[in-house]
Amino acid sequence: MWNSKNVSCGCIVSPETLEACIGKGIARWVKGRKEPVKRRDMEKCYGQWDSAQTLAMTTNEVRRVFRKYTRLVVVPIDQNPEATLLLCPMLYHRACVETFNCNTSFRVLQKSEAQIIARMKDEYVRRGLDRIARWQIGGKIGQAYILPKDKDLGRWRPISPSTFDPARLAATRVGKAIRFMLFGIKRADHFDLKSMDEMGEWCKGVEGKLRACGDGVLARSYDIKDMFARLSHESVLDAVEWVTRYHEKKGMKGVKVSLRGKMCAMVKRMRKEEGFTVISFDDVRKEAEFELSQSFVKCIGNVLSQHFGIPMGRNSSPSLARLVCAKAESAFMRRTYEVGLTVRGMRMIDDVAVMVGFAPGISETFRRVVQMLDEFERCYDENLKLVRKDEGGNAFDFLGNRVIIEIEPVRVNVLPRTKKDA
Repeated sequence: MWNSKNVSCGCIVSPETLEACIGKGIARWVKGRKEPVKRRDMEKCYGQWDSAQTLAMTTNEVRRVFRKYTRLVVVPIDQNPEATLLLCPMLYHRACVETFNCNTSFRVLQKSEAQIIARMKDEYVRRGLDRIARWQIGGKIGQAYILPKDKDLGRWRPISPSTFDPARLAATRVGKAIRFMLFGIKRADHFDLKSMDEMGEWCKGVEGKLRACGDGVLARSYDIKDMFARLSHESVLDAVEWVTRYHEKKGMKGVKVSLRGKMCAMVKRMRKEEGFTVISFDDVRKEAEFELSQSFVKCIGNVLSQHFGIPMGRNSSPSLARLVCAKAESAFMRRTYEVGLTVRGMRMIDDVAVMVGFAPGISETFRRVVQMLDEFERCYDENLKLVRKDEGGNAFDFLGNRVIIEIEPVRVNVLPRTKKDA
């Protein structure tokens, strides 16, 4: 159902209905007076309404049309807020079972929710994670759900919500710390963008770097398929160890995270500071291990434990996934320095683009560039699959923009795309 977020033109309310609603709303104020609002005053609120003025349906008309679909499941489409999918409850049930209960990444537990929460709390306290944030009272395991993917309604994105997770506050703070630690690494050593707003400025800087090595550029764009579901816990913990060791070598001891707001800073001394919680690198490692080992979700009457992949819907999940990719990109960039090629890339979650500059006219150089791009496709975790999106002509879509790279001279153009263009 397209345009399901459209606004109706409202309801047509009669003066009698309006009078009854007003009377009910101000009953406590008027203290028993029979006519708090006169009918003639109320009728002045009504003008001449012409149905030809608008093509929008009234709220009552929308309800009447939708009445025959009340037994269907209504779900929003992932990354497309303007569309809603209506489908049979049995189809949705089967998709949930296949996505969670029958998925080899999950295990069905034979314990009650209360027992699992109690065990989680014991493990939380044992690891000393209450130094990061207190255990949230009244927490419970989230109810899993799935969202159809925008480009293929037959494929589903699994969501493991952590809205009521008793350890959610610690996960949020450590997620902020990991994100901040990632951007403490030299920008040229990984492709991760801080935000979509950074893309235009970044492309201008890349243009100068590529132009300095010649008038030729070869670019490719990829989509990292099922990034969250395919990452092993071992690769995530390796990435956390990599980024903490990087900052430890610089003499840092931890990260201070603002209790209110987004401010973070590296620290060389572990001391308390008002308005901040100071998280040691050791606690970052412990919380990441806890988050992965104590990941539970409810689906179709069962409590499941996720032992492979990063659960989507948790506060620290995006930071962990981006960190794993950044670690792989750092190793790839070291390889490019060894062979003497100028390579730059950009990535936002699972969309990634890579560009290699070279001097045209030398066939051997071009072959090295192609080989390096082929090597990039294998640089990520072996469980991740890259699907190429560009058309092979230095033009591709990225984050709602059209990126066109010209040569002789090198120029990187970023053109915003409208819905008509898409």
